[in-house]
Amino acid sequence: MNKLHPKIEGFYNTILNLKAEKILSHEVLQLLHDKEATATEVSCVLHMGFDIDVDEAYMFAISSKLFPREEINEIVYQTFLYFYYGAD
Repeated sequence: MNKLHPKIEGFYNTILNLKAEKILSHEVLQLLHDKEATATEVSCVLHMGFDIDVDEAYMFAISSKLFPREEINEIVYQTFLYFYYGAD
């Protein structure tokens, strides 16, 4: 796994500590929501930390109704921030 942005790493460790039976679960989404993650951050941590398709993870987060839809500029900003963190 590549180096994770500290915020994504924090979400990743939170999921690991939960020891959930299933990563794509309401339990995991609720936990990330409670930690104030955005839908984009959810998709980033699920993709980067657990190899879940990024589009599938984003749609799962949005369909839960826990996360509001984000403006495209916010999605792009967060995606570049987290996916290219520590890139040379």
